Amino acid sequence: MEAVDASRPPPLFNSALETGVRALVFLDAAFPRVFDLAQLTWFDHLVVHTADVGGPKSLHPDLPQRTGELLMRRRVSRKVFC
Repeated sequence: MEAVDASRPPPLFNSALETGVRALVFLDAAFPRVFDLAQLTWFDHLVVHTADVGGPKSLHPDLPQRTGELLMRRRVSRKVFC
């Protein structure tokens, strides 16, 4: 388990708790289908950024520095599911 740094504020977006809750809601809706970590990572990204695929307004803001977000999202997903 990773140590908590009390001097650093918790992440505003994409915390393990937020990612885990979104995944539980998605998996409950998709039951009994199964998905691997890569699929869950993509689905989580699309749930947060629905406007990217022509859906309603995204949950998270459209930041210009989000090119590496998918890699970060995979790291958080791995903590949640593995």
